Amino acid sequence: MEKGLDKVYLTRLTELYAMEKKQAQLLPVLLKHTTNKELREAIKEHLYYTQKHFSRCIEIMRRFGISKVASSVSEPMEKLFEEARALVMQKKEDNAANLTMILQKIEHLEIASYSSALTCAKILDYKSDCETLQKCLDEEYDQDNRLDKISEEIFMALV
Repeated sequence: MEKGLDKVYLTRLTELYAMEKKQAQLLPVLLKHTTNKELREAIKEHLYYTQKHFSRCIEIMRRFGISKVASSVSEPMEKLFEEARALVMQKKEDNAANLTMILQKIEHLEIASYSSALTCAKILDYKSDCETLQKCLDEEYDQDNRLDKISEEIFMALV
């Protein structure tokens, strides 16, 4: 059994795995019910990266001999996923503005999760994992920046 930081690290990895897996199920639903063109494109792109991140998490866990993962999404993330799903089902005019805010909250939790896992990997000197996690973290920041720009456009249209 793992001890200390290794245990913390593997816990972070299984949480990331669960988060990306659940998000890969949510994003197609959001895509189906989102009408804002820029937001739809951002969701499509995010789905692409979510699938890549999910695969990367599996790749890292396999190096540790983990093939089955019994992990759930954190309560705050689960609530955001539920909020996003409920919002798009309402089909209201201001959904794009509200959905961008929810998606950014999800991004920020993802960024914090990847950052935490990366810190563990650095301290444990898992160089290959560091490279993989840094790639994911950079892509999460890119998605967050894209959502920032979309939010600004959507909010300016509401003024």
